[in-house]
Amino acid sequence: MKRRPMPKKAQPPTFKKALNSVKVSRAQRIASWIENRIEKWHITRIILGCVHYYCIAPREELA
Repeated sequence: MKRRPMPKKAQPPTFKKALNSVKVSRAQRIASWIENRIEKWHITRIILGCVHYYCIAPREELA
């Protein structure tokens, strides 16, 4: 029966857990930021579309 060699860099699990949670929170923050940006862009696109439909398009038809 051979004893398994210990890994050279054995970090305590609490440190690894903390690292993982930091990574997760960072990823979630980035994802939420991207979602917010997309939502804002979507709203602005809708507003611009309405403005174009009601203000600019009739003028183009009349001209």
